[in-house]
Amino acid sequence: MAADRTEAFNKLRPVCVRLTKEQTKENVFEVLENVRSVQGEVLQDLQEYVLFPLRLIVKHQTQDIQKEDVLTAVCSCVEHVLSHTSVTRWEMFQDMFTTFTALLVTPDNGQGRVIKSDELKLGVVKVLGTLLNSADRSVMQCLFSAYSLPAVGYAVSMLLRMAEADKSREVQLAAMETLLCLSQADSKRGPKMRVNCGNLFASFLPGITMSLCRIATGDTKQGHAVLCRAVKVWTKVVCLVLEDSQLEESENPSKIQDGLDEKVRGLVVRRSPEWVKATASKLLVLVRQMSSLTSHTNWRVRNTLVDWADQLLHNCTKSLCECGPIFLEVLVGLVGDEYSAVAAKSRKVLESYKTRQTSTENARPLTEVLEENLHVLVLSLPRQIRVADEDQKLCAVNLLAGYLDLLGPSIRSVLRSQPHLHHLALALLQMVELDCSSVSIVEQRTAMPGYGSSVMDSDHPSGRPRKVFQHFQDKRIADCLMKTCRLLGFHGDLTILADHFLDIVNESARYRMSATLILNEIVFGHKPTSDGRQADIPGSNQGELDSTIRMLAEEYLSPTNFDLQTAVLPDTSSPIAHTSLSILPSSATSPKTVRGLNHNICQVCLYMEGLASFASVQGRHFRPLLMLVLYPLLDKLGDDNSLISSTAYSALVDVYQACEYRSLDEMIRHNADYLMNAISLRLRHLEANLRCPTVLRVMLQYSEADILPLVDDTVQEILSCLDDHYTEEAAIFVRVLYDLVKAINRWFPRDKKRVQHTVHTDTIKSADDQELKHPPQTSSSDSIRDFFLDYHRQRVIAGGDVTEEDYSDVAADNVDDVEKDEPNQDLPKHVSAVKEVLQRTKHLLSSSDPRLRLLVLDVISQAVVALSDWRKELLPLVHQLWQPFALRFTDEEKLVTIKAIQTLDAMCECCGDFLRQRTMKDVVPKLVSFLTTQAKISCSSAQAYQYTVCYKLQLAYLTHLGPICQEMESHGVDPVVRGCLPYLSVNQPKPLQQASLTCFKHLISLEPDVIWLRLSDLYTPNDLSPPGSEFRHIKFLARPGEQNEYSDNVILLLPLTSCVHTGIKS
Repeated sequence: MAADRTEAFNKLRPVCVRLTKEQTKENVFEVLENVRSVQGEVLQDLQEYVLFPLRLIVKHQTQDIQKEDVLTAVCSCVEHVLSHTSVTRWEMFQDMFTTFTALLVTPDNGQGRVIKSDELKLGVVKVLGTLLNSADRSVMQCLFSAYSLPAVGYAVSMLLRMAEADKSREVQLAAMETLLCLSQADSKRGPKMRVNCGNLFASFLPGITMSLCRIATGDTKQGHAVLCRAVKVWTKVVCLVLEDSQLEESENPSKIQDGLDEKVRGLVVRRSPEWVKATASKLLVLVRQMSSLTSHTNWRVRNTLVDWADQLLHNCTKSLCECGPIFLEVLVGLVGDEYSAVAAKSRKVLESYKTRQTSTENARPLTEVLEENLHVLVLSLPRQIRVADEDQKLCAVNLLAGYLDLLGPSIRSVLRSQPHLHHLALALLQMVELDCSSVSIVEQRTAMPGYGSSVMDSDHPSGRPRKVFQHFQDKRIADCLMKTCRLLGFHGDLTILADHFLDIVNESARYRMSATLILNEIVFGHKPTSDGRQADIPGSNQGELDSTIRMLAEEYLSPTNFDLQTAVLPDTSSPIAHTSLSILPSSATSPKTVRGLNHNICQVCLYMEGLASFASVQGRHFRPLLMLVLYPLLDKLGDDNSLISSTAYSALVDVYQACEYRSLDEMIRHNADYLMNAISLRLRHLEANLRCPTVLRVMLQYSEADILPLVDDTVQEILSCLDDHYTEEAAIFVRVLYDLVKAINRWFPRDKKRVQHTVHTDTIKSADDQELKHPPQTSSSDSIRDFFLDYHRQRVIAGGDVTEEDYSDVAADNVDDVEKDEPNQDLPKHVSAVKEVLQRTKHLLSSSDPRLRLLVLDVISQAVVALSDWRKELLPLVHQLWQPFALRFTDEEKLVTIKAIQTLDAMCECCGDFLRQRTMKDVVPKLVSFLTTQAKISCSSAQAYQYTVCYKLQLAYLTHLGPICQEMESHGVDPVVRGCLPYLSVNQPKPLQQASLTCFKHLISLEPDVIWLRLSDLYTPNDLSPPGSEFRHIKFLARPGEQNEYSDNVILLLPLTSCVHTGIKS
């Protein structure tokens, strides 16, 4: 051992001497490197020798901190030495403690300056912490004597200042950790030493607690680590000074030394009962501030706060008895924390506290304390929810949920008291008041998508509209309130709660929505757990739950509650008045104000959400209630209001999932008999049930083809009603028929290859198309006969030589014996349905209501697509409706004309050359005449012209004329070309020029020569010279190469004509 000491001394002596002479960073690191190679026992003997040059450097640099890098290296070296040795001499400890403490902040009197380096600050603080940890018991006894009070106080103030004001997070954490070491709150040096520490730190308790409270409740940008460390140190120091066991031992303090300075003697605090009481009352303010951390966003801070409340409740029960309710509130509020670790720890601490209270004499039971605190909180909630900030509101609601969760079934005794139930209900009602002032609630309209149930599955988002509350905006508050209501339903008496809130729904107009929302959540609290087992609720059973849900469902769906006015209906006799988009009230009466309509819309949505909640609770047991629930929900799904429709959809999704159906289509199909019966009964009293066809529309839109045989009878009833009410409610039924045909198109998509082969062909190819449907017989003579019969049939129809009444006779004469021999083939049900729809709606094309004419055109455009594969059925129907349809191109409502040209495009796509002669004779002249006349008006027009209906009609004509001619393979396109030429002018609006160019591209594929000739009259890039003298020189209206208003667009089209010629030759 002596040899090792000698070897180490010989190794350290030259470097220490060199450091004493030359105080450089390199020499300090050389000392540190040699020190690290020395064993701990040997280093203990050489401790003072090694520390001497380092302490010398620090003392010399204290007054002039210029070489901060040197001091930083010195701090690293000193920390290493102290961490491997122990300080046994008080004089050396005192010297180093005061020296390094003075190094933290030097007086700024012109002779020194404050440390700027964060590395140096961190090094000094770590040296102080290591020094305190390395001091032995005798040294610490001297440190915690009254004589050292000024030095310790200075160190405490410096460390607090660095922890609170320094910008470096590492320095803040190190300063608070050193402060904890200085207090010896975590030390295990014995109870006597702990009492001495408590006596000394009682003098610093106000400053420490206030500074650490400011850090803990300060800016969250400090980071959760700083906040957690501040709460931890605050807790340890308060427990050190105010611990119940210490206060009993410190009531007879040791006699203060006679030689103590009078000023220092005034700083010494005697922890008497009076002082403890006064200190506890002042700490109450800081405890309230610290409790606000329950709403902190970081779970580690909330977890630390649970330890804070636990330690103070356990160690300072008597001294901080005034703060006990606050600690309980913190723990109760965190019982329902979203982070499971925090919630579990809070519950465990409360259980431990409950056990201690039970074993303590004259202690109040925890349940009694919770009930009393719950009542006090309920009385203050209405005020807090109006005046407090969002964080305070969240704390209050979390606290309410915690009380209900901890009380559990004991809450039933509270609810049996009418005053308590009234106050609790009133607090909940005021907190969940909804804001219905937004005009968008009644303003937003929706059109039913009609894509069927294939787009809906269990993964589809519900899309439930977000609720807007009056008194808060934080979603966490709303979630916690819903959780509170579910806990109330889970632990409370369901019958009492349902009756109480249902009375509010029926009697209070102000709180009707709030009561409905609370009722929904109360029932939802009985939802089965994730493992499929019903929640075990004492005193309740499945029968009580089922009867309550049935009662609430019947109450919700009563006409008084469910059939509220949600739109202002114009006072008109229009057949589609009930679907008007008008939202402006026609009078100032309450039901017709925007606020009143919004209230009704939100109320209906809450009823539907309640039905969805009931289904989620009952699961498969809800199926018997589908007879009561399904029809109203489908009715609301077809509502024009966006909020009602989307809520109904999400409710239906929840219902079919709860009832264990695979899709909404399956649920509708399994209950179609109930729905069809309900629709049929209401159709008999149509005046009082104008919305019943809407349910059929929704069924068609959200179902698959399997539903078609089930709704066949109801569709026949709709057609009969259309015959009986064609002048009044025709629009209602036409909408249903439109959705029927649209659904058929979705269920039975057409064969595009077959249609493409059929459309672009002549009459002979049309016969071949029939052969695709009906394969030829083995006899060749039969095939030839069928071919000529069908050819003759289509020639007669296309020529228009027969009237609608004579057509059947002509057809019979042409096929006489063939049709007698062939058995009648039954058409598929969907084809027969479309045929009937076309036959019933063709007469409505001449209706005086323009919106009805638009609907009929929509039906026709869908119907011809549905029959495109059945040309024998389609062509006669098109022939019958052609005459009223052609009149729509001279309709006084131009929007109808726009729809007519779109419908004609669809008809030509499906009928092909069958409509060629009719279109060129009855339609094209009207279109060309309008385009020619209107071109003069649109030329050089202002931007505002593009918002007129005439402009839209021009655009529609130019957009659809080209595809129409191409689909009919019409070769007499010269009239169309003459009508479109003016729109190649650069003076026309840009969209019209683009539409015209697109139209010409279609026409060029039909007659490139005609197009080339017409375009050359407008602009010719080069003079065309004849190839020989025998050819005549061609002269065009435009001079070759001369730019004009048409040249920019014509030059784009001319190359396309030559491309077509090249393709034909090749």
